[in-house]
Amino acid sequence: MKKSPGRKFKGRVVFQGNRVVNQSWEAADCYGCFPGHKTEIADAVQAYIQARLKGNRCWICLPPERRPDGAAGMRRPVVELLQALYGHPDSGSFWEEHCDKYCKEAGFEPIGIEWPSTYRHPALGLFLVVYVDDFKLSGPAENLKKGWALLRKNLIIDKETGPGQYLGCGHEQGTLNMPDGSLATSISYNMESFWDSCVERYKDLAGPNVRIKVVPTPFLVEDSEKRPAGAPCAHGPISECPWCAHTFTPTVYKDLDELNRKTKKEKPTGPLLGRIASLPSGGNSAAHGCESLPS
Repeated sequence: MKKSPGRKFKGRVVFQGNRVVNQSWEAADCYGCFPGHKTEIADAVQAYIQARLKGNRCWICLPPERRPDGAAGMRRPVVELLQALYGHPDSGSFWEEHCDKYCKEAGFEPIGIEWPSTYRHPALGLFLVVYVDDFKLSGPAENLKKGWALLRKNLIIDKETGPGQYLGCGHEQGTLNMPDGSLATSISYNMESFWDSCVERYKDLAGPNVRIKVVPTPFLVEDSEKRPAGAPCAHGPISECPWCAHTFTPTVYKDLDELNRKTKKEKPTGPLLGRIASLPSGGNSAAHGCESLPS
């Protein structure tokens, strides 16, 4: 991950930051593979604080380095919170309401309650997915610029780019030859660098003498007859593996998901964790080819 060209550092002020605790984008990728179509992504700039904080009035105590000169000598000066700051329990709802309002004003129509935060623009033939502050827009290539311009009338959005890093997953666009000789556009989800970082973190925990060997499955021998049941809850590098796996291989995701509860009781260098860490280093590609259509 350190060498990834998409690596960047971001920071934000969070309301009570100490308490920080849909696959519709795949449909957008599919639509972007249609003949003459493209997919572009962009981030909203400081999304939550674009929305006003509503409801009960709220006052916050500023950290010393952010207090105005007039607050000198005050023990705990407070100011009224006017914008929907990250971490406030209602900020997400206010941003969602704010974003939804201006997406509709831009001519985008909600697809339905079964597909939240997804829209279509009937006149331009565009498909929009909004995941918190991540925007993905697909449709006819000549209409994408018009769609972004409409959204930017009331929303502050960064410059759009082509397929790249979206929700922590690398998107790689390519082409392939179909059996009938036609050329198809494809999208691959690549998490190899993330898998590598999980393995490296495990090695750091296990010490310099650990050896990673090739294994075909994350299960131990004693698990071969009865697969453990459980929900996602693990720690360290292994807790991140299901997030990686769910983006490309449902089978691997299910296996790791079931094993997470068991790993919670094990030491960071135990045999089960070691076997799971060996899985991504055993030649299993973390790049999953996805939707493609003849162009």
